[in-house]
Amino acid sequence: MSVAEMAINTGAGANLVFDEVNNSFSGFHTSETHRLVSEFNWRAIATTNYDLFLEEAYSDTKRRKQVLIPFVKDDEPVDTRMGSVSFPLQYLKLHGCLNHRLDKDIPLILSWEQYSNYSKNRTRLFNRLIDLSHECPVIFVGYGLADSHIREIIYKLDAQNRPRWYLIDPSAEEEDINFWSSKNFDVIPCTFSEFMKTLDESIPKLLRFIVPSDESVNFPLRNFYISPTHESTDLRRSLERDVTLVHAAMSAFEQTAEQFYSGYDTGWGAIINRFDVKRKASEEVLFKALLENESPNDPVFFLLRGPAGSGKTIALKRAAFDAATANQALVLWLKEGGQLRPDVFQEIYDLCQQPIYLFVDEVALHTEKLIPLLKAMKSRHIPLVIIGAEREADWTTYCNSLEEILPPQFLRVGMLSRPEVEGLLDLLERHNCLGELKEKNRNERIDAFMSEEQADRQLLVALHILTKGLPFEKIVLNEYESVNPDEAQRLYLDIATMHQFCVPVRAGTISRISGISFRDYEQRFFLPLKGMVTVGQDPYTGDYTYKTRHARIAALLFRQVCSDDQTKSDQFTRIVKALDAGYSSDSRTLGEICKGRNLSKQFTASSEVRKIYDAAVIAAPMQAYLYQQWAIFESTHPSGDISSAERLAETAASMEPGNTTFIHTQAEVARKRANIENSPVLKDQQRRLTRTFLAKLPKENRFTISTRCKLLIDELSEMSATLPDDPTDSQERAFDEKFRDADLSISRAQQMFPDDAEMFEIEARLWRELQNKDKALTALERAWKKGPRGSGTALRISRIYSDLGRSDDELLVLKEALSREPEDKGAHFAMAQHLLKNETWDEELIINHLKESFEQGDHNFEPRYILAQFYFSVGRLDDAVSTFKYVDKQAPSQFRRFSPRKDNVITERLGEFRGHIESILERFSFIRSGSYPERIYAPRSEFDEAIVDDIELSQSVSFRLRFNRVGPVAVNITLNT
Repeated sequence: MSVAEMAINTGAGANLVFDEVNNSFSGFHTSETHRLVSEFNWRAIATTNYDLFLEEAYSDTKRRKQVLIPFVKDDEPVDTRMGSVSFPLQYLKLHGCLNHRLDKDIPLILSWEQYSNYSKNRTRLFNRLIDLSHECPVIFVGYGLADSHIREIIYKLDAQNRPRWYLIDPSAEEEDINFWSSKNFDVIPCTFSEFMKTLDESIPKLLRFIVPSDESVNFPLRNFYISPTHESTDLRRSLERDVTLVHAAMSAFEQTAEQFYSGYDTGWGAIINRFDVKRKASEEVLFKALLENESPNDPVFFLLRGPAGSGKTIALKRAAFDAATANQALVLWLKEGGQLRPDVFQEIYDLCQQPIYLFVDEVALHTEKLIPLLKAMKSRHIPLVIIGAEREADWTTYCNSLEEILPPQFLRVGMLSRPEVEGLLDLLERHNCLGELKEKNRNERIDAFMSEEQADRQLLVALHILTKGLPFEKIVLNEYESVNPDEAQRLYLDIATMHQFCVPVRAGTISRISGISFRDYEQRFFLPLKGMVTVGQDPYTGDYTYKTRHARIAALLFRQVCSDDQTKSDQFTRIVKALDAGYSSDSRTLGEICKGRNLSKQFTASSEVRKIYDAAVIAAPMQAYLYQQWAIFESTHPSGDISSAERLAETAASMEPGNTTFIHTQAEVARKRANIENSPVLKDQQRRLTRTFLAKLPKENRFTISTRCKLLIDELSEMSATLPDDPTDSQERAFDEKFRDADLSISRAQQMFPDDAEMFEIEARLWRELQNKDKALTALERAWKKGPRGSGTALRISRIYSDLGRSDDELLVLKEALSREPEDKGAHFAMAQHLLKNETWDEELIINHLKESFEQGDHNFEPRYILAQFYFSVGRLDDAVSTFKYVDKQAPSQFRRFSPRKDNVITERLGEFRGHIESILERFSFIRSGSYPERIYAPRSEFDEAIVDDIELSQSVSFRLRFNRVGPVAVNITLNT
């Protein structure tokens, strides 16, 4: 036991000992040797020291060549911090740091024996050193040959599969030198000071700078400067690492047409060689971003959305290249690992005094970079035009915070139109890439692409199927099975398993999974995987990365090779164990693998999924979302453990108090727990707990409202099932009131979120759960007969009658309700809804009941909304317009913002209307029609995807109608020929 351990264990306590260690360094300053270290460029520095000598040495901005970025624990965001400066140097403090000595998660390690106990939260730091040592020469300074740190690393790595290492040891003897030389290790018998002095004398200062690329030396950005001047080093560095200046003379990797049409994109080669087909989306981006938005004064955001494999990236690159070459715009393309520095963009604008067009592919991967940039550009009123591309699902999942800063104008990359198909066929023929299509004539080729079987397929999929004559899945599997040797095949699967989530795969991660370093890949696997795997390098961390030629291909390969529970679990577990959540790509992969609902759908055996989560929480113990997702899995899988779900949800919430997402998960778990409890006391206890959690969430939150509605249905369903044949007055009243609460809550939820399918699924469950309707109905009928309690009971009886198809009984109970209380607004509205279901409408009677459903100044907006629709349907258009205007002006902002997804009893009777396009905007158009005095709102989503980009002003269209709070909304819109 060390002295430090004895002091800690005998009463002094860790904090006091750590403070004493800190005090022991006071009065000492960094040496000239330490300061000399900062004058060289290093890939990384790792230390088991916790002093601050190197930090002090690197504080001299005039001497240092790099900026020291210390890392002391696993979950620090590596690429974010490394990307925060132009010349970062990763500094791994493996045994702690004096600046963090009181952090209980990472106490100082004062002896090697303590490492096993104190290694939590920094195991990945040590692994990063191992990763680097696969690729780089390592110089050990300050360690003796018998040091356990040295031996730990040496024995983990094969000496023949790594670069030569070096040890600075002034006490080394000739026998030591000879022994270690056989292990690919050079021992240099000198002191640290002597070593650095010799290094300083051997390498001239002018050779210690990082050599800029030719692109940086030529620096074509100067063509945009308004006056001759010199740019900063940061700007030059950013143009080398972060963004590509797109211009006519830019260099590109060689790209063949055959590679490109197989989904293999090496960069800008295909664009420069014009292998890509002319897409409407690219032209629309150019028109809206450059012509309609010619002189912006503030940031603007455009986004190309579409499914994976639809051609978004190529359409975005074509737009960027044409903007730069044909329109002479200042166009920047964000590189995969590039950063976005506000000061650099400020300098570019100061030098050029014109809008900057920044193109960003896979926007969801860059939200953390875009948000601070947009905030800075907005505050400084710099005309930055961001044009991005992203899959629709990923935009919805990951980009809410970005949309709050600057909502984009959306453009869609969808199915190929006929002109695009013809252009693509011309290109395939020109480059001899028709494949199986070669045997067909021109019309047959066009029909093959436009056929119903292929029309809704993604471009990448359709190209493979039609040119190679096999199902896309089979093509991908055949390609995988053709890979030799088996080790290369396994490597391909590992890369595909991660790249299916659209993130680059770090070579360090692959090295930990399979033991294959980047050196191995270059020497042994480059040729077997040529055309299937591409290699990149992060400009800040220096890490090599792998990608399959497309994420869609990666996903198809994984699903086919890992087709059963155990194979999937084993593969995911292998991957998860090697991930380092400090890197954003690994963190994203970890999160995607561990999504609870996805795993619940993918796996039959819950035990196989638990293996994945067990590995995940070991790999990233401080990531609260892992526990939350595990809780979701346990609470949704048929063989999940609800007690475990409860414990896991609580763990997540305790790690991040106040996180509303985690609190909602706790509410859902408690609700589900209540449903399976047998004890009435425990059921009630869990439901009270659910409401406690819900009370901590925003009241208008969609998730809060849906869970509250589901909770009411849970209680109503249980009450219905347990009602006795002869219920007491109190039992009848309780059931009636619970039914009322559930019905009203669902109705309000549908009004607030009319475009949310879940709210309508909840309503369907309300009626489905009342399986014993006879008993429920009998209880309500008895309650109604015993005396007036308002119309609520009668209305609920009428709803059940309606659901059972007993229309006559429905009418009788509503008449009785009105006879008891002639001015009851709810009864009048229910009667109007009943009459609307009749084949023949009594116009005046329906209008009268609807008008009696509300009074001046009240908040009964639903009857007004229905009345306005009825006015329209019977031709009283002026009344319809005025009623809609009143609703739009007076109703709460959430009320009927969108038209419903399905027809109601009024709109299902409306026929088809005709009109013409009056105006075309980004997300919608307006139609002018003789059927309504005002212009009619036409959402972009209601046009057929194949023709939406081709609509023109004054074009004749046919459509059907539904209604929102403002009035008619055109749906199912088609162009008239």
